[in-house]
Amino acid sequence: MTGKDAGFVTLFTGHVGHPQITFHCIVHQQALCSKNGLNELEEIMKCVTKTVNFITARALNKRKFEQLLNEVQSSYSGLLMYNNVRWLSRGHVLERFVECLDEIRIFMDDNKQNCSELTNVDWLIRLMFFTDFSSHFNELNTKLQGFGKSVDQAFDILTAFEKKLKIYKRDIEEEELKHFNKLKKFYDDLKVHGTTGNDYQKRLF
Repeated sequence: MTGKDAGFVTLFTGHVGHPQITFHCIVHQQALCSKNGLNELEEIMKCVTKTVNFITARALNKRKFEQLLNEVQSSYSGLLMYNNVRWLSRGHVLERFVECLDEIRIFMDDNKQNCSELTNVDWLIRLMFFTDFSSHFNELNTKLQGFGKSVDQAFDILTAFEKKLKIYKRDIEEEELKHFNKLKKFYDDLKVHGTTGNDYQKRLF
């Protein structure tokens, strides 16, 4: 595409006879931003990936966990493994992880795996925020994909998302959490049970 002598941009510019405005793939830029823009939360992803791999990458553990989900009549049959190459993977993995969080706690405890993060309120708050925000990035990425979208349409979608970021920021600052469903549900759960950080682990077990 961008080869100095035989790239498409060079050949096309020579063909039309006037300079061209060139830029990197908009969808790819957005994906890189969503992947690298929340580096401070990467420790969350590392813990999630480690836990999911323990359960899913081993055939025996996978069967046991599927049986546990079946016994509690979960709407899911298992967890999703993280694929760093697929741009939408992180959000999907986090969504499923949060939905199966209670079963994951039980399974890891039964298998004597030390996962203190799963009962740590501060860590769980970051997990819920990360999950909600990743879902927003996934929604943006999905809107940018597909055939027939012009550059103008892609820029309009990105501009709209930039405006949404201001709304999300205000939503967090005012603690309304209208756009952070997982985080709001977690906070509401703590309030209903009158639970703070030190009491959370006692209530779970």
